[in-house]
Amino acid sequence: MKTLRKIDPMSTAKVSAIGGVIWGLIVGILMVVGTGVTEYMGRFFMGYQRLMPIGGTVALIALPIAYGITGLIGGYIVALVYNFIAEKFGGIKIDLK
Repeated sequence: MKTLRKIDPMSTAKVSAIGGVIWGLIVGILMVVGTGVTEYMGRFFMGYQRLMPIGGTVALIALPIAYGITGLIGGYIVALVYNFIAEKFGGIKIDLK
């Protein structure tokens, strides 16, 4: 058994940011599809049909950026907190085979 005593905050932040961008793309695509469906079924959104696809397109661009930034900051903070806790109480024991 090995003990994970320290995590590099920047590498954790990079991986979290990439995961955030991927998740943001997935959610953005779902929003584009969802806004397309609501555009098609305009009876639920009378008067707003022409603006709906724009919101989905903006989400497709904005969400990966926002999720990526959030993942970067969050991953860095989580690694710092882990390092602090692991230093005080011990790290996670893992079996590397």
